[in-house]
Amino acid sequence: MLMLVLLTGLVVVAQGLPNALYNAREGRNPHAVERSRGGAELFGFRLGQLVLPSSHHRVPALKGIGQAYESGLQGLGFPPTEAHNSAAIGLLGGLGFLALFPLLVLTRDSDDSGDLVGERFFHKLSVLGVAVFVLGVGGGIGSLMGLVFPLIRAYNRISVFAGFLGLLTIAAAVTLLSQAVSSTRSTLVCTLLCAVLLPLGVLDEVPVGVYDVRSASDDWKALGRFVGQVEQSLPSGAMIFQLPYVPFPENPPVHRMHDYDHLKPYLHSRGIRWSYGAIKGRKVADWQRRVASLPPQEMVAELRGADFRGIWVDRFGYEDSGMTLETSLADALGGPSAIVSADGRYTFFSLD
Repeated sequence: MLMLVLLTGLVVVAQGLPNALYNAREGRNPHAVERSRGGAELFGFRLGQLVLPSSHHRVPALKGIGQAYESGLQGLGFPPTEAHNSAAIGLLGGLGFLALFPLLVLTRDSDDSGDLVGERFFHKLSVLGVAVFVLGVGGGIGSLMGLVFPLIRAYNRISVFAGFLGLLTIAAAVTLLSQAVSSTRSTLVCTLLCAVLLPLGVLDEVPVGVYDVRSASDDWKALGRFVGQVEQSLPSGAMIFQLPYVPFPENPPVHRMHDYDHLKPYLHSRGIRWSYGAIKGRKVADWQRRVASLPPQEMVAELRGADFRGIWVDRFGYEDSGMTLETSLADALGGPSAIVSADGRYTFFSLD
């Protein structure tokens, strides 16, 4: 155990060392990540969010329960957060997790029978489950820790562990039941229970309407083809300035753009340098914000002076889908020098 603690501590130190060295050289940057001390309270889960059906459940009746609970919270003034849709662990996981609370009292850590699943096993599960709940629930230990460590706030994400413990409790209960019946029937009992519980669990854990995987896959492939087209027109190491300017990290959506959308073309490219990702509060980010606010003629001149080879426009980041900006950029560049992605979302202007 001591070696595990030391190894974990070493990894944490190694991970934070580059950041500490950079701050020592460049100075601290309090504007990079600005969080309130009440963030941990806001991003903690509530028991109802954990064990009630998701508001995106496949079964309409169960979906209505989740939506009614969320509407009730919002009616009381609780703002919607990611915790509202991501903390639900399903009916099976929820039942297993709730069972851990009485098991903490009903079991003891003194079972020496040697069975893999026994009183001691359930007691240890219950200790872990209660610890997860106390840390992650709004108003719990995590909220108090947020007063000291405000940068750590999303304790609702520990719901993954709550779900695992809940499902493990159900699986252990099935195993215990199979041990209680005769050996000739245990296989049949386990098979029947798994045949019922597995489809129910899958149906419960895969909501609808959260993410259109097929559409996202098509968009991703189309973006890859467009980035490849842009990359072929530029020399290796060329710099592209991305518009609109979006602060990094952690920024609210810009019209139809989601936070970190500007990272997508970078992930597709191999030899192009992209402007997005400059930490807000640093000189580079301040320069980018200033340049992005310039009139197109001045913007083009300054970007050329800084050796940028192109301008990337995400039309989702503009109320008019970038039409005004693109018209002005075309005039500043002396003609229609832009190429447009197949889906019409992105535009690239060459500065050569």
